[in-house]
Amino acid sequence: MEEVRDIFGSAPLTGLEYNLNIEQNPSRKDIRTAAELLDAFPLFEETVIYKTQAHLVIYDVLLAHCRNLSSGKYKGRRGECCSTLVGAKGIGKTSSLQIFTKICKFMIPNVHVVYVNFNNICSSGPKFLEFSLITLIMNQLRQLGLVVPEVGEEEAPKDVLLTYLQTADINVLVLIDELDQLYKTVLPVNEITLHDLACLGNQPTGRVSVVLCGSSGMMEDLITTNGVKDTNIVDEFPLLKGAPNLNSTKYITKRVYSALPTDLGAVAIVSRMELNDANKPWLRLVAFAGGCSARTTGQILNDSGANGSVLLGLSPDSAHNILIKDDINQLLVKIIKGLYKKNNALFKQFFDSNGRALLHKLAIVNWEEQFQPLLFAEIKVIWSRLISTKKVLTKDSGKLVYNLLHLSDRCWLTIDGVVDSRPERIYPFSMFHLLKQHIKEDALPEASDQLITYISQGASASGKYLSDPKLLAGGCGDGWCWS
Repeated sequence: MEEVRDIFGSAPLTGLEYNLNIEQNPSRKDIRTAAELLDAFPLFEETVIYKTQAHLVIYDVLLAHCRNLSSGKYKGRRGECCSTLVGAKGIGKTSSLQIFTKICKFMIPNVHVVYVNFNNICSSGPKFLEFSLITLIMNQLRQLGLVVPEVGEEEAPKDVLLTYLQTADINVLVLIDELDQLYKTVLPVNEITLHDLACLGNQPTGRVSVVLCGSSGMMEDLITTNGVKDTNIVDEFPLLKGAPNLNSTKYITKRVYSALPTDLGAVAIVSRMELNDANKPWLRLVAFAGGCSARTTGQILNDSGANGSVLLGLSPDSAHNILIKDDINQLLVKIIKGLYKKNNALFKQFFDSNGRALLHKLAIVNWEEQFQPLLFAEIKVIWSRLISTKKVLTKDSGKLVYNLLHLSDRCWLTIDGVVDSRPERIYPFSMFHLLKQHIKEDALPEASDQLITYISQGASASGKYLSDPKLLAGGCGDGWCWS
Protein backbone atom coordinates (compact mmCIF):
# COMPACT_ATOMS: atom_id res chain seq x y z
CA MET A 1 0.00 0.00 0.00
CA GLU A 2 1.49 3.30 -1.14
CA GLU A 3 -0.10 5.21 1.74
CA VAL A 4 1.96 3.32 4.29
CA ARG A 5 5.43 4.81 4.04
CA ASP A 6 8.55 3.87 5.96
CA ILE A 7 7.01 0.62 7.17
CA PHE A 8 8.47 -2.79 6.55
CA GLY A 9 7.12 -6.19 7.45
CA SER A 10 8.41 -9.73 7.61
CA ALA A 11 6.18 -12.72 6.90
CA PRO A 12 7.29 -16.03 8.45
CA LEU A 13 8.44 -18.71 6.07
CA THR A 14 6.26 -21.74 5.40
CA GLY A 15 7.42 -24.94 7.07
CA LEU A 16 8.91 -26.15 3.80
CA GLU A 17 10.71 -22.84 3.18
CA TYR A 18 12.04 -22.76 6.73
CA ASN A 19 13.34 -26.33 6.63
CA LEU A 20 15.01 -25.67 3.27
CA ASN A 21 16.65 -22.52 4.62
CA ILE A 22 17.92 -24.33 7.72
CA GLU A 23 19.21 -27.18 5.56
CA GLN A 24 21.17 -24.67 3.47
CA ASN A 25 22.21 -22.56 6.50
CA PRO A 26 22.42 -24.88 9.52
CA SER A 27 24.03 -22.14 11.61
CA ARG A 28 20.69 -20.31 11.67
CA LYS A 29 18.95 -23.02 13.68
CA ASP A 30 18.44 -22.51 17.42
CA ILE A 31 19.96 -19.02 17.47
CA ARG A 32 19.53 -17.71 21.01
CA THR A 33 22.02 -14.87 21.41
CA ALA A 34 22.98 -11.81 19.42
CA ALA A 35 26.49 -13.16 18.96
CA GLU A 36 25.10 -16.33 17.36
CA LEU A 37 22.78 -14.25 15.18
CA LEU A 38 25.60 -12.05 13.90
CA ASP A 39 27.79 -15.08 13.22
CA ALA A 40 24.95 -16.61 11.17
CA PHE A 41 24.23 -13.37 9.30
CA PRO A 42 27.55 -11.56 8.69
CA LEU A 43 25.98 -10.15 5.52
CA PHE A 44 22.33 -9.77 4.54
CA GLU A 45 21.11 -8.44 1.17
CA GLU A 46 24.58 -6.94 0.57
CA THR A 47 24.38 -5.07 3.89
CA VAL A 48 27.15 -5.71 6.42
CA ILE A 49 25.75 -6.44 9.89
CA TYR A 50 28.12 -4.96 12.46
CA LYS A 51 29.04 -6.69 15.70
CA THR A 52 29.75 -3.76 18.01
CA GLN A 53 28.64 -3.90 21.64
CA ALA A 54 25.66 -1.63 20.92
CA HIS A 55 24.47 -3.92 18.12
CA LEU A 56 24.79 -6.97 20.39
CA VAL A 57 22.61 -5.35 23.06
CA ILE A 58 19.92 -4.37 20.54
CA TYR A 59 19.76 -7.79 18.88
CA ASP A 60 19.69 -9.54 22.27
CA VAL A 61 16.59 -7.53 23.26
CA LEU A 62 14.84 -8.25 19.95
CA LEU A 63 15.70 -11.94 20.05
CA ALA A 64 14.41 -12.28 23.62
CA HIS A 65 11.05 -10.74 22.69
CA CYS A 66 10.70 -13.02 19.66
CA ARG A 67 11.57 -16.18 21.55
CA ASN A 68 9.16 -15.32 24.38
CA LEU A 69 6.42 -14.68 21.83
CA SER A 70 7.17 -17.89 19.98
CA SER A 71 7.10 -20.03 23.13
CA GLY A 72 3.98 -18.40 24.63
CA LYS A 73 5.74 -16.97 27.70
CA TYR A 74 3.75 -13.73 27.54
CA LYS A 75 0.35 -15.46 27.61
CA GLY A 76 -1.76 -14.44 30.61
CA ARG A 77 0.87 -12.00 31.86
CA ARG A 78 0.19 -8.26 31.70
CA GLY A 79 2.89 -5.63 31.35
CA GLU A 80 5.75 -8.00 30.47
CA CYS A 81 5.67 -8.06 26.67
CA CYS A 82 7.08 -4.60 25.91
CA SER A 83 10.38 -2.72 26.17
CA THR A 84 11.88 0.65 25.36
CA LEU A 85 15.33 1.00 23.79
CA VAL A 86 16.99 4.37 24.35
CA GLY A 87 20.36 5.37 22.95
CA ALA A 88 22.28 8.11 21.20
CA LYS A 89 21.93 8.73 17.50
CA GLY A 90 24.24 6.76 15.25
CA ILE A 91 24.82 3.66 17.37
CA GLY A 92 22.87 1.38 15.03
CA LYS A 93 19.31 1.32 16.43
CA THR A 94 17.43 1.92 13.18
CA SER A 95 19.64 -0.29 11.01
CA SER A 96 19.39 -3.11 13.57
CA LEU A 97 15.59 -2.89 13.75
CA GLN A 98 15.23 -2.85 9.97
CA ILE A 99 17.60 -5.78 9.46
CA PHE A 100 15.98 -7.81 12.24
CA THR A 101 12.59 -7.20 10.61
CA LYS A 102 13.86 -9.03 7.53
CA ILE A 103 15.91 -11.84 9.08
CA CYS A 104 13.65 -12.87 11.98
CA LYS A 105 11.73 -15.31 9.77
CA PHE A 106 14.92 -17.30 9.15
CA MET A 107 15.33 -17.95 12.87
CA ILE A 108 11.87 -17.91 14.46
CA PRO A 109 9.36 -18.96 11.82
CA ASN A 110 6.15 -18.38 13.79
CA VAL A 111 6.60 -14.65 14.47
CA HIS A 112 5.58 -11.84 12.11
CA VAL A 113 7.55 -8.59 12.46
CA VAL A 114 6.09 -5.15 11.71
CA TYR A 115 8.33 -2.08 11.67
CA VAL A 116 7.10 1.53 11.92
CA ASN A 117 9.40 4.56 11.79
CA PHE A 118 8.10 7.96 12.92
CA ASN A 119 11.30 9.79 11.98
CA ASN A 120 9.63 11.86 9.23
CA ILE A 121 6.54 12.67 11.25
CA CYS A 122 7.09 16.42 10.85
CA SER A 123 7.60 16.35 7.08
CA SER A 124 4.79 17.52 4.82
CA GLY A 125 1.98 15.06 4.29
CA PRO A 126 3.36 11.62 5.24
CA LYS A 127 0.50 9.33 4.29
CA PHE A 128 0.75 7.06 7.32
CA LEU A 129 -0.42 9.95 9.54
CA GLU A 130 -3.91 9.05 8.35
CA PHE A 131 -3.79 5.80 10.33
CA SER A 132 -3.46 5.01 14.00
CA LEU A 133 -0.93 2.38 15.08
CA ILE A 134 -3.41 -0.51 15.35
CA THR A 135 -4.67 0.25 11.83
CA LEU A 136 -1.09 0.39 10.54
CA ILE A 137 -0.36 -3.01 12.06
CA MET A 138 -3.51 -4.52 10.53
CA ASN A 139 -2.71 -3.05 7.09
CA GLN A 140 0.82 -4.36 7.27
CA LEU A 141 -0.29 -7.85 8.24
CA ARG A 142 -2.61 -7.86 5.24
CA GLN A 143 0.35 -6.93 3.05
CA LEU A 144 2.15 -9.95 4.45
CA GLY A 145 -0.65 -12.19 3.24
CA LEU A 146 -2.77 -12.55 6.38
CA VAL A 147 -6.54 -12.31 6.16
CA VAL A 148 -7.13 -9.71 8.87
CA PRO A 149 -10.85 -8.85 9.14
CA GLU A 150 -12.07 -5.34 8.48
CA VAL A 151 -13.23 -3.24 11.43
CA GLY A 152 -16.99 -2.76 11.74
CA GLU A 153 -18.58 0.58 12.54
CA GLU A 154 -19.21 -0.30 16.18
CA GLU A 155 -16.01 -2.27 16.69
CA ALA A 156 -12.73 -1.10 18.22
CA PRO A 157 -9.67 -1.82 16.02
CA LYS A 158 -7.69 -3.15 19.00
CA ASP A 159 -10.42 -5.69 19.81
CA VAL A 160 -10.58 -6.86 16.20
CA LEU A 161 -6.79 -7.24 15.98
CA LEU A 162 -6.28 -9.05 19.29
CA THR A 163 -9.24 -11.39 18.71
CA TYR A 164 -7.95 -12.25 15.25
CA LEU A 165 -4.40 -12.99 16.48
CA GLN A 166 -5.72 -15.28 19.20
CA THR A 167 -8.15 -17.22 17.00
CA ALA A 168 -5.67 -17.49 14.10
CA ASP A 169 -2.76 -18.50 16.37
CA ILE A 170 -0.51 -15.66 15.11
CA ASN A 171 2.34 -13.88 16.94
CA VAL A 172 3.39 -10.33 16.06
CA LEU A 173 6.45 -8.32 17.13
CA VAL A 174 5.90 -4.60 16.57
CA LEU A 175 9.02 -2.41 16.34
CA ILE A 176 8.36 1.33 16.78
CA ASP A 177 11.34 3.47 15.76
CA GLU A 178 11.88 7.14 16.70
CA LEU A 179 8.78 7.25 18.92
CA ASP A 180 9.94 10.57 20.37
CA GLN A 181 9.23 12.20 17.00
CA LEU A 182 5.55 11.27 17.30
CA TYR A 183 5.24 13.57 20.32
CA LYS A 184 6.31 16.57 18.23
CA THR A 185 3.05 16.78 16.23
CA VAL A 186 -0.40 17.26 17.78
CA LEU A 187 -2.90 15.33 15.66
CA PRO A 188 -5.87 13.22 16.78
CA VAL A 189 -4.41 10.16 15.05
CA ASN A 190 -1.17 10.53 17.02
CA GLU A 191 -3.10 10.63 20.29
CA ILE A 192 -4.93 7.45 19.25
CA THR A 193 -1.56 5.81 18.49
CA LEU A 194 -0.35 6.53 22.03
CA HIS A 195 -3.53 5.02 23.46
CA ASP A 196 -2.95 2.00 21.20
CA LEU A 197 0.51 1.60 22.71
CA ALA A 198 -0.91 1.83 26.22
CA CYS A 199 -3.37 -0.93 25.32
CA LEU A 200 -0.75 -3.21 23.75
CA GLY A 201 1.50 -2.80 26.79
CA ASN A 202 -1.22 -4.12 29.10
CA GLN A 203 -2.87 -6.93 27.11
CA PRO A 204 -2.42 -10.54 28.30
CA THR A 205 -3.02 -12.38 25.01
CA GLY A 206 0.63 -13.32 24.61
CA ARG A 207 0.26 -12.67 20.86
CA VAL A 208 1.75 -9.16 20.57
CA SER A 209 5.03 -7.76 21.79
CA VAL A 210 6.17 -4.15 21.29
CA VAL A 211 9.65 -2.63 21.36
CA LEU A 212 9.79 1.17 21.38
CA CYS A 213 12.94 2.92 20.27
CA GLY A 214 14.10 6.54 20.43
CA SER A 215 17.13 8.81 20.51
CA SER A 216 15.86 11.63 22.69
CA GLY A 217 17.13 11.91 26.24
CA MET A 218 13.52 12.75 27.10
CA MET A 219 12.13 9.31 26.13
CA GLU A 220 11.44 8.20 29.69
CA ASP A 221 9.83 11.54 30.51
CA LEU A 222 7.64 11.14 27.43
CA ILE A 223 6.36 7.60 27.98
CA THR A 224 5.73 8.24 31.70
CA THR A 225 4.36 11.78 31.00
CA ASN A 226 6.62 13.10 33.79
CA GLY A 227 7.93 15.67 31.31
CA VAL A 228 4.58 17.48 31.24
CA LYS A 229 5.74 19.38 34.33
CA ASP A 230 8.56 21.01 32.34
CA THR A 231 7.45 23.73 29.93
CA ASN A 232 10.66 23.38 27.88
CA ILE A 233 9.91 19.70 27.22
CA VAL A 234 6.27 20.42 26.40
CA ASP A 235 7.35 23.12 23.93
CA GLU A 236 9.51 20.57 22.09
CA PHE A 237 7.01 17.69 22.42
CA PRO A 238 3.53 19.31 22.48
CA LEU A 239 1.67 15.98 22.16
CA LEU A 240 2.89 15.20 25.68
CA LYS A 241 0.18 17.46 27.08
CA GLY A 242 -2.80 15.17 27.56
CA ALA A 243 -0.91 12.04 26.42
CA PRO A 244 -1.56 8.72 28.22
CA ASN A 245 1.05 7.34 30.59
CA LEU A 246 2.59 4.32 28.83
CA ASN A 247 4.05 3.32 32.18
CA SER A 248 7.78 2.63 32.39
CA THR A 249 7.11 -0.55 34.42
CA LYS A 250 5.41 -1.99 31.32
CA TYR A 251 7.67 -0.42 28.69
CA ILE A 252 10.83 -1.15 30.67
CA THR A 253 13.77 0.97 29.52
CA LYS A 254 16.94 -0.64 28.22
CA ARG A 255 19.66 1.91 27.61
CA VAL A 256 22.05 1.19 24.75
CA TYR A 257 25.40 2.88 25.22
CA SER A 258 27.60 4.33 22.49
CA ALA A 259 31.03 2.95 21.74
CA LEU A 260 33.65 4.85 23.73
CA PRO A 261 35.69 7.39 21.71
CA THR A 262 38.78 5.35 22.59
CA ASP A 263 37.38 2.05 21.29
CA LEU A 264 39.61 1.25 18.31
CA GLY A 265 38.04 -2.20 18.18
CA ALA A 266 34.64 -0.69 17.28
CA VAL A 267 36.24 1.28 14.44
CA ALA A 268 38.00 -1.87 13.23
CA ILE A 269 34.66 -3.73 13.13
CA VAL A 270 32.92 -1.01 11.08
CA SER A 271 35.89 -0.56 8.74
CA ARG A 272 36.31 -4.35 8.43
CA MET A 273 39.96 -4.31 9.47
CA GLU A 274 41.90 -6.32 11.99
CA LEU A 275 42.85 -4.60 15.21
CA ASN A 276 46.62 -5.04 15.11
CA ASP A 277 49.74 -2.91 15.43
CA ALA A 278 49.98 -2.38 11.67
CA ASN A 279 46.44 -0.94 11.47
CA LYS A 280 46.35 0.96 14.77
CA PRO A 281 47.85 4.24 13.42
CA TRP A 282 45.06 4.58 10.85
CA LEU A 283 42.37 3.38 13.28
CA ARG A 284 43.54 6.01 15.77
CA LEU A 285 43.00 8.78 13.22
CA VAL A 286 39.49 7.61 12.34
CA ALA A 287 38.57 7.13 16.00
CA PHE A 288 39.99 10.51 17.00
CA ALA A 289 38.15 12.27 14.19
CA GLY A 290 34.62 11.13 14.87
CA GLY A 291 34.37 8.98 17.94
CA CYS A 292 33.71 5.29 17.37
CA SER A 293 30.00 4.90 16.70
CA ALA A 294 28.93 3.00 13.61
CA ARG A 295 27.36 6.05 11.96
CA THR A 296 30.19 8.55 12.45
CA THR A 297 32.81 6.00 11.48
CA GLY A 298 30.86 5.11 8.35
CA GLN A 299 30.43 8.76 7.38
CA ILE A 300 34.12 9.49 7.78
CA LEU A 301 35.08 6.46 5.71
CA ASN A 302 32.53 7.22 2.99
CA ASP A 303 33.47 10.90 2.79
CA SER A 304 37.21 10.54 3.35
CA GLY A 305 37.86 11.76 -0.18
CA ALA A 306 36.22 15.08 0.68
CA ASN A 307 37.54 17.90 2.83
CA GLY A 308 37.39 18.40 6.58
CA SER A 309 33.86 19.78 6.49
CA VAL A 310 32.65 16.26 7.19
CA LEU A 311 34.21 16.50 10.67
CA LEU A 312 32.56 19.83 11.38
CA GLY A 313 29.25 18.35 10.26
CA LEU A 314 29.61 15.43 12.66
CA SER A 315 30.18 17.72 15.63
CA PRO A 316 27.38 17.67 18.22
CA ASP A 317 27.37 21.47 18.47
CA SER A 318 25.36 21.90 15.28
CA ALA A 319 22.19 23.90 14.75
CA HIS A 320 19.87 20.87 15.03
CA ASN A 321 21.26 19.73 18.39
CA ILE A 322 20.64 22.71 20.63
CA LEU A 323 20.42 22.15 24.38
CA ILE A 324 17.31 23.89 25.60
CA LYS A 325 18.10 24.03 29.32
CA ASP A 326 20.71 26.39 30.70
CA ASP A 327 21.73 24.13 33.61
CA ILE A 328 22.64 21.36 31.13
CA ASN A 329 24.68 23.83 29.07
CA GLN A 330 26.53 25.01 32.17
CA LEU A 331 27.30 21.42 33.16
CA LEU A 332 28.55 20.53 29.67
CA VAL A 333 30.95 23.49 29.52
CA LYS A 334 32.48 22.55 32.88
CA ILE A 335 32.79 18.87 31.93
CA ILE A 336 34.58 19.68 28.66
CA LYS A 337 37.01 21.93 30.54
CA GLY A 338 37.49 19.25 33.20
CA LEU A 339 38.23 16.56 30.62
CA TYR A 340 40.80 18.73 28.89
CA LYS A 341 42.48 19.71 32.15
CA LYS A 342 42.68 16.11 33.39
CA ASN A 343 44.35 15.07 30.14
CA ASN A 344 46.58 18.10 29.73
CA ALA A 345 49.77 16.01 29.77
CA LEU A 346 48.41 13.83 26.98
CA PHE A 347 47.43 16.78 24.79
CA LYS A 348 50.84 18.39 25.18
CA GLN A 349 52.28 15.56 23.13
CA PHE A 350 50.38 16.91 20.12
CA PHE A 351 52.07 20.37 20.20
CA ASP A 352 55.51 21.62 19.30
CA SER A 353 57.41 24.14 21.42
CA ASN A 354 55.64 27.00 19.62
CA GLY A 355 52.19 25.67 20.44
CA ARG A 356 51.49 24.39 16.93
CA ALA A 357 49.48 21.22 16.54
CA LEU A 358 51.31 18.15 15.27
CA LEU A 359 48.30 16.23 13.98
CA HIS A 360 50.34 13.35 12.63
CA LYS A 361 51.06 12.38 16.23
CA LEU A 362 47.42 11.41 16.64
CA ALA A 363 48.34 8.25 14.72
CA ILE A 364 51.53 7.55 16.64
CA VAL A 365 50.67 8.27 20.28
CA ASN A 366 48.59 5.59 22.00
CA TRP A 367 46.11 8.20 23.26
CA GLU A 368 43.36 5.55 23.38
CA GLU A 369 45.19 4.00 26.35
CA GLN A 370 46.40 7.22 27.97
CA PHE A 371 43.13 9.16 27.96
CA GLN A 372 41.47 9.51 31.37
CA PRO A 373 37.70 10.06 31.61
CA LEU A 374 36.08 12.03 34.39
CA LEU A 375 34.68 9.90 37.20
CA PHE A 376 31.17 10.42 38.53
CA ALA A 377 32.63 11.68 41.82
CA GLU A 378 34.47 14.42 39.90
CA ILE A 379 31.27 15.33 38.04
CA LYS A 380 29.46 15.63 41.39
CA VAL A 381 32.02 18.20 42.51
CA ILE A 382 31.44 20.21 39.34
CA TRP A 383 27.66 20.02 39.86
CA SER A 384 27.93 21.10 43.51
CA ARG A 385 29.93 24.17 42.48
CA LEU A 386 27.31 25.09 39.91
CA ILE A 387 24.65 24.88 42.61
CA SER A 388 26.68 26.88 45.15
CA THR A 389 27.33 29.64 42.59
CA LYS A 390 23.59 29.64 41.71
CA LYS A 391 24.21 28.65 38.09
CA VAL A 392 21.90 25.74 38.79
CA LEU A 393 18.69 26.26 40.75
CA THR A 394 18.37 24.39 44.04
CA LYS A 395 15.13 22.79 42.82
CA ASP A 396 17.12 21.18 39.97
CA SER A 397 19.93 19.87 42.18
CA GLY A 398 18.69 16.28 41.90
CA LYS A 399 18.88 16.18 38.09
CA LEU A 400 22.58 15.43 37.67
CA VAL A 401 22.18 11.84 36.48
CA TYR A 402 19.29 12.80 34.22
CA ASN A 403 21.36 15.61 32.67
CA LEU A 404 24.33 13.30 32.03
CA LEU A 405 22.10 10.74 30.31
CA HIS A 406 20.51 13.51 28.25
CA LEU A 407 23.95 14.79 27.14
CA SER A 408 24.87 11.24 26.18
CA ASP A 409 21.68 10.62 24.21
CA ARG A 410 22.15 13.91 22.33
CA CYS A 411 25.75 12.93 21.43
CA TRP A 412 27.43 15.62 23.50
CA LEU A 413 29.14 13.14 25.82
CA THR A 414 29.73 9.39 26.03
CA ILE A 415 29.16 7.50 29.27
CA ASP A 416 30.71 4.23 30.36
CA GLY A 417 29.29 1.87 32.93
CA VAL A 418 26.41 2.36 35.34
CA VAL A 419 26.75 1.69 39.05
CA ASP A 420 23.69 2.17 41.29
CA SER A 421 21.89 3.81 38.33
CA ARG A 422 24.67 6.39 37.91
CA PRO A 423 27.16 6.76 35.02
CA GLU A 424 30.56 5.63 36.26
CA ARG A 425 32.88 7.35 33.73
CA ILE A 426 32.34 10.29 31.37
CA TYR A 427 34.08 10.73 27.99
CA PRO A 428 33.74 13.38 25.27
CA PHE A 429 31.62 12.62 22.19
CA SER A 430 34.86 12.38 20.25
CA MET A 431 38.45 13.38 20.86
CA PHE A 432 38.29 15.82 17.97
CA HIS A 433 35.24 17.52 19.49
CA LEU A 434 37.16 17.92 22.75
CA LEU A 435 40.29 19.31 21.09
CA LYS A 436 38.52 21.62 18.67
CA GLN A 437 37.26 23.64 21.62
CA HIS A 438 40.89 24.83 21.87
CA ILE A 439 41.60 25.43 18.19
CA LYS A 440 41.39 28.98 16.97
CA GLU A 441 38.25 29.36 14.88
CA ASP A 442 40.05 30.55 11.74
CA ALA A 443 42.43 27.54 11.91
CA LEU A 444 39.75 24.90 12.43
CA PRO A 445 38.85 24.25 8.74
CA GLU A 446 42.50 23.73 7.77
CA ALA A 447 43.12 21.42 10.72
CA SER A 448 40.01 19.41 9.80
CA ASP A 449 41.17 19.14 6.19
CA GLN A 450 44.56 17.86 7.30
CA LEU A 451 43.07 15.18 9.54
CA ILE A 452 40.82 13.95 6.71
CA THR A 453 43.84 13.95 4.39
CA TYR A 454 45.75 11.67 6.75
CA ILE A 455 42.77 9.32 6.92
CA SER A 456 42.49 9.22 3.12
CA GLN A 457 46.19 8.65 2.63
CA GLY A 458 46.24 5.90 5.22
CA ALA A 459 43.25 4.16 3.62
CA SER A 460 44.72 4.31 0.13
CA ALA A 461 48.05 2.92 1.31
CA SER A 462 46.46 0.19 3.47
CA GLY A 463 48.03 1.66 6.57
CA LYS A 464 51.63 1.58 5.29
CA TYR A 465 51.80 5.34 4.96
CA LEU A 466 50.69 5.88 8.53
CA SER A 467 53.05 3.27 9.92
CA ASP A 468 56.02 5.49 9.11
CA PRO A 469 56.18 8.58 11.40
CA LYS A 470 58.70 10.28 9.09
CA LEU A 471 56.32 10.11 6.13
CA LEU A 472 53.54 11.53 8.24
CA ALA A 473 55.67 14.32 9.60
CA GLY A 474 56.74 15.22 6.11
CA GLY A 475 53.15 16.02 5.23
CA CYS A 476 52.44 18.16 8.25
CA GLY A 477 53.30 21.60 6.98
CA ASP A 478 53.69 24.22 9.67
CA GLY A 479 50.94 22.93 11.91
CA TRP A 480 48.23 25.07 13.48
CA CYS A 481 48.23 27.35 16.50
CA TRP A 482 45.99 26.32 19.36
CA SER A 483 44.39 28.81 21.68
